[in-house]
Amino acid sequence: MPSLISLVGNPLLFTQRRKPKAAGNATNCFSCPHEQSCDWSAKKLYLEKLYDKGERDWPICVVVPDIEDITATLGTDHGRAVLEEVLSTDYDASTPRDIIESKQWYGRCVWESDNDVLDDQIVTLTWDDDSGAVGNEEFPDRGPKTAIFHMAAFTEAQSKRRGKISGTHGEMQYDSNEIRVYTFDRFRDPGAAKVFIPPTASGGHEGGDGGLMNNFSRAVEAVINGELSVEQAQARHVGCTLKEAFMSHAMVFAAEEARLGRKIVDWQDWWAKLEKNLLGR
Repeated sequence: MPSLISLVGNPLLFTQRRKPKAAGNATNCFSCPHEQSCDWSAKKLYLEKLYDKGERDWPICVVVPDIEDITATLGTDHGRAVLEEVLSTDYDASTPRDIIESKQWYGRCVWESDNDVLDDQIVTLTWDDDSGAVGNEEFPDRGPKTAIFHMAAFTEAQSKRRGKISGTHGEMQYDSNEIRVYTFDRFRDPGAAKVFIPPTASGGHEGGDGGLMNNFSRAVEAVINGELSVEQAQARHVGCTLKEAFMSHAMVFAAEEARLGRKIVDWQDWWAKLEKNLLGR
């Protein structure tokens, strides 16, 4: 587990004070005078860039869950009309606040939204030197390291992941399509890389959602059939224990606490307090 966690980031663009003046008091893209010039128009995103080009999966199916059935039975034009009706649903000054907050307004002006997700954020995780630590017999030479995660809304690689892992003997670079491995061996061409093309899968998170469910199912099946213990099945098929999965999620809350408090969080202290609050110990 890391020793220190920090997070910096803010909603940079999508705040009401940055709303274009040309948009006036509009709260929905379909009634906005600035819509044709807006890069973030829901009309352009859902209809022109996606639906009109044949997309029926995410995020179209989030707005109209049965959009595929509607299109198949009633036609493309009817499906578009249903999607447009949902997107154009609006509210005004007379709409009670609790009604506004209780509904999903997919055609809502991005600058009028109550969404508080950060446009840009950087998380830094720091690990201490673990070499020779008690309980670390499996990885006796595990040294200190730092991991930095950067998530940005403003990029050409929307919903894509890319990264670099630098070690003492080499480096890996990866994106959604390939993995490139470089070695620091002085007897080899430093610019040469081994390229790996992983198999691709469809579905949510580029097949990640289905992969998690498949691996979990395999773990459960192995335990039920008596092939593996719970601990062995978790290690082989899931890749982590239940506690480790929980800790990875809890770490996100620790990072947010660091951001809001403008501080660096000591993970061990933070986790100990959480355990005490949850378990009373």
